[in-house]
Amino acid sequence: MSDDFTAAPPPSPDPFPTPPPTPARSPWVTVSEDDGWLRLDKRKLLLDPITALRQSIVPIAAVAVGASSFGGWWMALGIPVVAALAAVFGLIPWFTTSYRITESQLQLRHGLLNRSTQTAPLDRVRSVDLEATVLHRILGMRKVQIGTGVDNERIELDAVTTERAEELRRLLLTQRSTPSTAPVEPSPSYDVSGDTPDGASTPTVPAVEPAEEPAEELARFQWSWVRFAPFNVARLAVVAAAIGFLGQFFNDFEISVDASDVERTRDSLMEVGIAALVVAIVLGAVVAWLLISIIGYVVQWFGLTLTRGQGSLHMSAGLLSTRSISVEEKRVRGIEIVEPLLMRPVKGAELATLATGVGEGGTTKILPQCPTPVAADVAGQVLGDHHPMRVLLTPHGPAARRRRHVAQQWVTLFLAAAGVAIHQVVLPLNETEAPLWWLLLPAAVWLPIAVVLAELSYAHLGHALSDDHLVAGHGVTARKRTVLEIDGIIGWAVQQNIFQRRLGLVTLVATTAAGDEHVTLTDVPEERAVRLAAQATRESVRPFLVR
Repeated sequence: MSDDFTAAPPPSPDPFPTPPPTPARSPWVTVSEDDGWLRLDKRKLLLDPITALRQSIVPIAAVAVGASSFGGWWMALGIPVVAALAAVFGLIPWFTTSYRITESQLQLRHGLLNRSTQTAPLDRVRSVDLEATVLHRILGMRKVQIGTGVDNERIELDAVTTERAEELRRLLLTQRSTPSTAPVEPSPSYDVSGDTPDGASTPTVPAVEPAEEPAEELARFQWSWVRFAPFNVARLAVVAAAIGFLGQFFNDFEISVDASDVERTRDSLMEVGIAALVVAIVLGAVVAWLLISIIGYVVQWFGLTLTRGQGSLHMSAGLLSTRSISVEEKRVRGIEIVEPLLMRPVKGAELATLATGVGEGGTTKILPQCPTPVAADVAGQVLGDHHPMRVLLTPHGPAARRRRHVAQQWVTLFLAAAGVAIHQVVLPLNETEAPLWWLLLPAAVWLPIAVVLAELSYAHLGHALSDDHLVAGHGVTARKRTVLEIDGIIGWAVQQNIFQRRLGLVTLVATTAAGDEHVTLTDVPEERAVRLAAQATRESVRPFLVR
C-alpha cells in the first residue's frame, strides 16, 4: 500500500505587480539628447532693451552735447536714433540664446556671428545662484548663475521666470549626485492559471527621487543688527568717493556768485558763531551718515535667510535687488570671521565661507555685520565643530612682537628722513627757511600710531591646531580668524627673509584650493612651524624633517 501525498501549491504572486512610482518630469527641463532646445522667457524681450537703454545714457548724453552745437534738429534726430539702436541690439540675445539639460549635461548656446556652446557635466555643478534686479522682480524673472568650480567661470541664464529658476536650482543641485536611472529586482509575471514565471528580463525604470528633507535654518535677518551699519568703514569710503566725484563734476560748471550775497552770508555766520556752526555741521554729517549707512544695510541685507539643505548652504537677501546663493557643503573647506576695528567695541563681526570654485576668489559672504556670538555660532554649525571658534590661539613669541614694531616704524623712519631732506636740500634751493621740528612733526605724530598698530597686529597674531582644523589669527586693524580643514591642505610653503632669519622666524603658508588658495601664518618660530606642519600632514612632511 502506498500513500500519495500532494503538496499544496505555493500562494500565487500578484499576477499584476505594481511598478515602482516614476518621478514627475520637470516641465522646464529636457532629459533626452534628442529633445529640442529651450529659449529663455519672452519677457527678456522687454528686459534687455530697457537694460540697453539704461547703459546707453552716457552715449546719448554725448550725442546730445555734440548735436547741440549743430542745431536743435540734429539733437531731435540723433537721440532717438541712438536709443532705437540700443533697443534693437537689446533684442538680439533672446533670439540667439537657448539651453537644455540632458541626463548628464547642461548646455548653453548663444551668439549671433560667433556662435558658442558652453557645456557643463551635471556632476560638476558646484553652485547655483539666483539674482534679481528691481526690473527682474517687476517682470517676475531671475538671473541664474551656475558655477562648476573651473576658474570661477559661470554659465548664466538671463532671464528665466521665478518658478523656472527655483526648479532649475533644485534639479541641478540634486542631479549632480543622483543617477537618472536605477536597476530594480525582476518582477516575475504569471498567467492567471498559476504557471511558473515566464523568465521576463530585468526591467530598468527611473529611480524614485528621494523625498526632500526640510531645510535647516542657520540664521535670519534681525532688525537689531542694523545698529552695526554705521560702523562699516567700507561703506563710508564708498560714500566719500561718491561725494568727491560729485564735487569734481560740479566744478566743471561755472557758477556766478554775487559779492553782496557773500558779504551777507559772512555777516550771518559771524552772528551765529563759528563754534555753533561747526557743531551744526558735525551733527548734520553724523545724521546723514546714520541715514545712509542704515538705508544701505537694509537695502542689501533685508530678508536674509541662511539655510542648509540638499547638501548645500543657501543664502538669500536683498530688499530691491535680491541675491540667492547656493554653496555645495562638501566644497566648503573653511570659514573666515572678521571683526573690524570699529565693530569690536560693539561686538560685531562678519562671516564668509572658503570654498573651491565659487564666489569671488572662493570667498562667499554669508553673514553681514551682526553680533559676534551669532557669527561664531553659525561658523561652528557650518564647520560641524564649535571648538575652532573658541580655542585660544598660541602666540608667536617676543621675537614676532619685535618684528611687528620694526615693520610699523619703517614709515616713521621714512617720514623723518623726508623731513631732514626737505630741510637740508629742498628749502635751501628755494631760498626759504623753516624750523626742522616742523618738518619732523609728521614722524613724531606717526610714532605713537605705529606703536598702537604694532600691538594690535601682534595681539591678533596666533595659531591653533585641532584634530580636523587649522586656525590662523591675523590682521592689523581688523581682527581675523581663518579656519581651514586639514583635509583641505594640499601642501606647505616655508618662506624666510633676511630679517626673519636673524630672529629665527618663518612665514608658514598652507596651500589649498579654497578661498584665496592659501592660509598664511606670519612670523612663526622656525621649530614650531615645522612641528605644526608635521602634526597637520605627517605623511607628506615627515620625509623632509631633519633632526
